[in-house]
Amino acid sequence: MTAITLETIRAARARISPHVLRTPTLPRELLSSLLGLPVVAKLELLQHGGSFKARGAFNAMLSLGEAERAAGVVAVSGGNHALGVAYAARVLGLDATLIMPNATPENYVAGTRAEGAEVVLVADIAAAFAEAERQAAAGRTLIHPFDDPRVISGQGTMGLELLEDAPDTTDIIASIGGGGMISGVITAVKALRPEIRVVYQETDTLPMYEAASSGRLSPVPDLMISSAPDLQVKLANDGFAQAYASPWLDRLPHWAQWRAEAIGFTFEPAVIAYNPDLLAEAEVPRSHAELIALLESQPERFRGRVATYDIAVSGIGHLLASQDALISSNFWRLAAAFGRVDAKLSGSSPEMLDRIVSGELILGYNLLGSYAFARQAAGLKLGVVVPEDYALVMTRVVLIPRAAPDAERARAFVDYLLSPRGQALAAGVTGLGAIMPDISGPWSAGSIAGKTEGALQPIPLGPSLLVALDDRRRERFLQTWRRLVSDGTAP
Repeated sequence: MTAITLETIRAARARISPHVLRTPTLPRELLSSLLGLPVVAKLELLQHGGSFKARGAFNAMLSLGEAERAAGVVAVSGGNHALGVAYAARVLGLDATLIMPNATPENYVAGTRAEGAEVVLVADIAAAFAEAERQAAAGRTLIHPFDDPRVISGQGTMGLELLEDAPDTTDIIASIGGGGMISGVITAVKALRPEIRVVYQETDTLPMYEAASSGRLSPVPDLMISSAPDLQVKLANDGFAQAYASPWLDRLPHWAQWRAEAIGFTFEPAVIAYNPDLLAEAEVPRSHAELIALLESQPERFRGRVATYDIAVSGIGHLLASQDALISSNFWRLAAAFGRVDAKLSGSSPEMLDRIVSGELILGYNLLGSYAFARQAAGLKLGVVVPEDYALVMTRVVLIPRAAPDAERARAFVDYLLSPRGQALAAGVTGLGAIMPDISGPWSAGSIAGKTEGALQPIPLGPSLLVALDDRRRERFLQTWRRLVSDGTAP
């Protein structure tokens, strides 16, 4: 890929400035009062199409040669990138084809067609990229939504404008999808103001716990969020966390906080996910018993095409398996069934879900519902089952380290997570699941409960979670798991 530099971003700005709006950067009084420091927002929603996407689209098309322009462009999108590409193509007089999944909301399809682009609807996002690559091979130029240096440089022009409008900026917060926008913005901002902080660290639950518990977590964060509540409780129990009596704590379900040190803020069931093209509706297992029966009856069909957590490396995987073993007398039979079909083990729900959507896997077990629901809502071909016999429900846990450099800011963020506004996000676009009562939305606790006829079994935060983390007990559990999952023999 061509390097993205301050120079390529400045060149992009010169190219696109006649065609895009220089959006304002305005103070946000409510956020400023909540956080106790000045906050501004760059209002890219004022662009034509309602997002920043036109910046990258214009820069990519204005960088094309005469022959490339004559051949036209193709792009893949189920949303804003489609509108940006279609708009830029209309303004510049280029022929554009947008490949969109069937599940794309109608407003995006209609808006893209209204700009004059041809819309081709296909089964899913994988099929969309396959068709786009076919058209690119035939001569069109693919305008990738994020993996294109011309697009990234165009999006980076926002960073130049932001620093001009808010020269005292110290920290930048941006949402991340594919990463094209933030890559461009970071390149521009760090080139001009290297002292501005762009701090983001993501790791698996177990390595984060091990680094924190051994004192190797550097730099010490203001806040730690993990989908492995037992490991967060262990850190709190070992004196790593400081208590914070958030004013929202009294409304939190009693099982979702411990000593005001480990605080839950989501409501996420463990689900069975499957590819509906590979598993007929009548075959879909609706309970743990049905899953066992399905795997035992057709081992060759499912060999190598079923996935679950690798509980030796995944903190949340170990927690869910240990809770399964406590609740269900059939857990070890299920583990043996995984062994007989050579189940694939993973440390990541998103990775397993992506392999299910692609058709590499038929189904996955004990995946986090938040990731599954979000993909389903995005139009990806994915079936999701909240088991009817029982469904474990976990909560992501936030804690403030005792040595947090800026504990006040961390407390403000905890308050936001638990506030009606933060919980509305959990119940809405994020799909994380709102844990607070009286929150409405497709992923509120009530809505999630309505997806199953069985019992939801929340995993309570507290000392009981430490039992399964005892070194000897954990090793015995893992030994039995390895023996069953590796050869499928009965315990």
